Amino acid sequence: MNIKVKELTDFKHYNECLNLQGEIFGLSDADKVPSPVLSMLNRRAIPMGIVLGAFIQENGREKMVGYMINVATLKVDSIYCMMIGVLPQYHNLNIGFLLISQLQKIALEKNIRYFYCIYELLEGRLGKFYFDKIGLSGVKYEVSAFELYGKKELPIDVFLVYGDFTSARLEKRLSAVPVSGLEKEIPSGCPIVTEDRWVDADSVLVEIPEDFQALKKFDMDTAIRWRLSTRKIFDEYINRRQYYVAEFFTLKENAKRSNYYMLKIRGEADIAERSL
Repeated sequence: MNIKVKELTDFKHYNECLNLQGEIFGLSDADKVPSPVLSMLNRRAIPMGIVLGAFIQENGREKMVGYMINVATLKVDSIYCMMIGVLPQYHNLNIGFLLISQLQKIALEKNIRYFYCIYELLEGRLGKFYFDKIGLSGVKYEVSAFELYGKKELPIDVFLVYGDFTSARLEKRLSAVPVSGLEKEIPSGCPIVTEDRWVDADSVLVEIPEDFQALKKFDMDTAIRWRLSTRKIFDEYINRRQYYVAEFFTLKENAKRSNYYMLKIRGEADIAERSL
């Protein structure tokens, strides 16, 4: 399938992006980034961000199937991703990868070096995407970062993830064709941390649900328990003990899939964090 990624330039595209926000994430109008703001971000005279769309040809017309909304920060060499999304029926086509790869090219042309974004850390699909495919690092854990309009049953916690577009790690990942379906082996001797078992080690593992979206739909009580138990761990290890999220692992045993973040002690050789 031929997928084209480009900057959005007119209100037709902005309105399509608005519709996708609802279709992909189920956002209410109150939680969407509106078309006038999207237009302002990509304004040619005084650009305030970079808004990208991913398009395919379907039935003789161009159809937007993914988008990425990025805004400027007070650091002139940094950019912050507000939102990235792809229609579920077009998952596993590397569209998210293509969006970030194109952003890297545009950003470097504008002397923008550093990339930040936040995401719901219990979403295993996104964890695999950001850490496996892109090579980002999780540097801060935010408790109850925001609430969606009218949806207060589940607290939303997020990771702040970071990457340097000029680093060898990101340049290597974003210049290659991503390979899906490969499983990495977890290094032997890496202990698993739980809310009842905290350990001191250079690297530790933290498990998250197999499919958090499905869990929220069918068993909200269990989803909330996952939120509260992992909140204690991530807040302690990342915000207090100065670990960072370095890798993501998916292990499959029979029909069960287990997802783990690997946290490592933060050091200058591993990550040079820059505060926004």
